[in-house]
Amino acid sequence: MRRPGRPRVHVIHPGTVPASAYGPLGEACTGVDWGVSDLGTRRDYAHAGFDPAASELRMDDLVTRLLDDDGDLIVRADLLVGWSFGGLVALALRERSPRDPGVLLLDTVAPTIDAQGTRAHLARWFADYLGTRAGRPLAAPPPGSDDGREPLAALHGPAVEAGAIAPEVSRGGFLALARAYTGGLERNVRMTASREWPRAARIALVKPVSGLLPDSAANGWEDSADSVEVIPCPGDHYSMLTDPGSREIIAEQIRARAMGMHADIPGEITSRPSGAEPISSSRLGEE
Repeated sequence: MRRPGRPRVHVIHPGTVPASAYGPLGEACTGVDWGVSDLGTRRDYAHAGFDPAASELRMDDLVTRLLDDDGDLIVRADLLVGWSFGGLVALALRERSPRDPGVLLLDTVAPTIDAQGTRAHLARWFADYLGTRAGRPLAAPPPGSDDGREPLAALHGPAVEAGAIAPEVSRGGFLALARAYTGGLERNVRMTASREWPRAARIALVKPVSGLLPDSAANGWEDSADSVEVIPCPGDHYSMLTDPGSREIIAEQIRARAMGMHADIPGEITSRPSGAEPISSSRLGEE
């Protein structure tokens, strides 16, 4: 029997881009109640990216603090949605939830992906991030175009030309932005590696055509879950949140899954069974 009230969706946003990016998506998800936990506004999480030596923030610590602050919204959600690193946080939250909500991942990479092997994608990721700031695509520099010491420096000129940064921003100022970006990635690498991850029974992944790992069939989840459903969408890792075609696909998935879980999950909060045997993580931090 369907429970009274509207399905509840709660989004875990890892920062990097403003949480306002979800505004049009939330409006498209008609018939559901919508909430967002923005990790980027949390001082502990932000500082862990700027000054790694001063922070020992672990994934389980972050989950505990999120439950302390937003727990009533999170534990009553029928569906948790997580973009990028936020998807891993959503999975960790589900382990602590008494209700076993659904989880929808938006271009989240499995925690078993080797972070070292993804370093070659960094310039393209940063170019996609700058492109979303500019409102138009920004091509990644060709291999070998950096100075060897600052691999993202070659994007300074294209970023100015595209309007991603103001013309008066110096090379040094641009490199400060690049270091803040990579600092956030490294923070997420450390936090992902700070725990063991249970093998998932099922994963639902919305994967953009030019996402974080375009050559991977399922962002590594094929080796970390018993069942993986991949829903393709247009765009890259960042534009998937704002591209109208992507937004329509994501909204349709959210509505259908939230309404289905709303019908299936009991209204009362009960104890949650323990998870499956954990698998060790060699990790990927991504945003």
